[in-house]
Amino acid sequence: MDPQAEIAKRDARIRQLEEFAKKSEVARIKETYEKIVKDVKKDRDQARQDADEKIKALKAEVDKLRQIKTLTEEVSHLRQSTEGPSSATVTPPKSGRMGDPTTPGTNGDGEMIPMSRAQIEYSERKYTALKEESARQKLQLELLNAQIHADQPSKQFIAVQWNQLRDHVRQLSLERFNEVKPLDTLSKEDERTLEKLSIHYRTFLSTDRMPCYLFRSLIWRLLCDHLFVNFSRVWGPQMCEHLSTMGNALWKRGKISQIEFQRWRMQTARLVHKSYEVDEPTIDEMAAKIHDTMVRFAPSDALKLHDNIREIVRLAADMSSTFARTKVIPMMTNEPRSELTHGFQCNVNTMNEAGQVIKDGKVSLMITPCLLERDGDDYSLLVKADVIS
Repeated sequence: MDPQAEIAKRDARIRQLEEFAKKSEVARIKETYEKIVKDVKKDRDQARQDADEKIKALKAEVDKLRQIKTLTEEVSHLRQSTEGPSSATVTPPKSGRMGDPTTPGTNGDGEMIPMSRAQIEYSERKYTALKEESARQKLQLELLNAQIHADQPSKQFIAVQWNQLRDHVRQLSLERFNEVKPLDTLSKEDERTLEKLSIHYRTFLSTDRMPCYLFRSLIWRLLCDHLFVNFSRVWGPQMCEHLSTMGNALWKRGKISQIEFQRWRMQTARLVHKSYEVDEPTIDEMAAKIHDTMVRFAPSDALKLHDNIREIVRLAADMSSTFARTKVIPMMTNEPRSELTHGFQCNVNTMNEAGQVIKDGKVSLMITPCLLERDGDDYSLLVKADVIS
């Protein structure tokens, strides 16, 4: 081959490779540029989104402050108006809910309307009541937080804890067990269960707005039978067995008094409370047992019912731990060491009469237990029981 032709061919090949290299470099640069642009755009969009969220949060905070300012101005207007004549025209504040029909002094169109002194005083009382209720709830919360792990809970703490459990039981009975139930749908097992609570259970089941009391009583009876019968159950079967064995051994020796035994029980329970948490498998077991009974009377949405009952059992377990560490005990009979749950005269010293079904002066149903403080063989009342005669 001609050397000149070979050189020309080689030069052409070099130019071709250089051209390819240039194109590849351009493509690589273009790809890098597009990636950079994409990343910048992504970062810009993220920054814009973050800024929008911050602006939204700030706007919400501003709206909240405006509402507080509006409420303060409304209360100020109301207070000023109470010092005026018996009827006054209230001017709504400049900022806030001009068109809100709930705003005192305005109608739905934001127009001023006259308010009588009685209306103003009613609004003032409502505001004061809400403020006092908020303060009361805040005090209860602080009390619970301060003493939740206390060795020896105070009587005030025990009452708050008990009322919380009682409210949960009451709410469940109203939501799930307050419908009149046909008597012919009851099984023999159902009848035996309810008859233990009251011989007048048929009247409760067939009377409007009365079934909830019967089933509220049943929930409390199941808590007493499965949990409160032995306070140490909340720490699990092994610890419960150890404490029961030791307690029985000490008591059977007959060498210590009732008061000495009570002191040993409370001090031991306080040490266990410091060292052990409430046993969750025990909570699950107790909740399952109570659910198996209650679901027979309200079979719909059984899963939600189980969750509600477990929440109640969890509160009851905390209550049981409190009982173990104090002198306080629950009682769902007419008197200590008795098994009588109905058919006795109402004791006004330990019971609140919530209503009457059979007007013979005798208790036909114990709705809730009472709380007693036991000191040896002496008892004093902490919280009354609710009963129906």
